[in-house]
Amino acid sequence: MAADTGPGTATNSSSSATKAYRNKIGFTAESPNFPGDWRQVIEKVKIADELGFDSVWLGESWGYELFTSMADLVRETKRIKIGAGIANIYSRSPALIASTVATLDERSGGRIILGLGPSGANVIEHWHGVPFEKPVKRTREYVEIIRMILRGEKLVYHGEFFNLERGFKLRFTPPRPDVPIYKRRGRRWRAARLLARQQVGRAARAA
Repeated sequence: MAADTGPGTATNSSSSATKAYRNKIGFTAESPNFPGDWRQVIEKVKIADELGFDSVWLGESWGYELFTSMADLVRETKRIKIGAGIANIYSRSPALIASTVATLDERSGGRIILGLGPSGANVIEHWHGVPFEKPVKRTREYVEIIRMILRGEKLVYHGEFFNLERGFKLRFTPPRPDVPIYKRRGRRWRAARLLARQQVGRAARAA
C-alpha cells in the first residue's frame, strides 16, 4: 500500500494511501450464497481484467470452495488482483491458508489479497461443526502465524489456540512475504494495521 515507509514519510501514509487508491475500482464476482454459472462468472472477470479494474473478490459460505475458485481466476486473467473476501478462520488451519496463499501468489505473479474473518456462528457451527469461540483473538493468532510462514520464519508460536514447537518452515520461498491481509470484524473491513506498524518500525530501525 505504501511505496515508502521510512521515517520521513510515515506521517503521510494515510494521505498517500488515499491518493493511491482513489481511482482503483474492485468488485465482487458473485454472491457466495447464490452462486451463478461459473463459466459466466469467469468471462465477466476476464472482461473486467481487460477494462482495467483493480481487483475482484470472491467469498464463500456453503457453495463453491473459495481458493479453488481463485485459482481458476488466476489462470484466466493477467493483471487484476484476486481477493479472498473472506476466508473463515475455523475451517482451515493457519498453515494451510498460508501455503495456499503463497502458492496462488506465486502462480499469479503477486496478485493475491487475503481477507480473513470469523464468518458467523450459524455457518461455523452448523455447516463446519466447529464451536464459534473467541473470534477476534483467533483471527489475531491466524494473522500472526500466517505472517511468520510467509516471511520464511521457523514456526515456533505460543498462543491461546495454537502452540507450535517443531520449527517447520515453508518449503519454497513466497514471492511476497507481505501479501496484503485484511481482517473483518462484524460488517466492517479494515487493514491489518499491526502489520503496517511493524513494517514502519523495521524501516525506521534500518534507516
